[in-house]
Amino acid sequence: MLRLFCLCLLGAVLAGCGYRPEGYAPDAAAPAPLLYLELARNRTGRAFIENALSNQMVERFGRSGRFRVIEDRSQAELLFSVDIVSYGSGAIAYDRSDTIRLYRCSIAAIGTLTRNSDGRILWKGTVAESTEYAANDDRAVQQANENKVIGQ
Repeated sequence: MLRLFCLCLLGAVLAGCGYRPEGYAPDAAAPAPLLYLELARNRTGRAFIENALSNQMVERFGRSGRFRVIEDRSQAELLFSVDIVSYGSGAIAYDRSDTIRLYRCSIAAIGTLTRNSDGRILWKGTVAESTEYAANDDRAVQQANENKVIGQ
């Protein structure tokens, strides 16, 4: 689920900052801008979800080819930050004996792309995603199922 969420977040960023006037063809030889990815900030009660999301962002942005992800903030042309603003998991399907069979996990985050030189916000948006996972009577297996869908 977290991978899908990161993919959606990446798509939203690329769509949001990819506007070009009609007839404008970008220079294919132009170097990709240097991008610094800040560690995602977790505003939820779910521990360590920011680590999983940050790792996925590095992987996705690094593969996209539109940016060169760097580790030195001072050298970056662009900064990308994410605030995870909600996380929830709840039962959505029951069997005839009223036993939970399926859970839904939902996450929402606000992403901001900023120009490092002057602090100007180039793009800001909210992305939300959810996915389902199977219930299990064993609490450890149940927790493992939830961790798997969020990439932990």
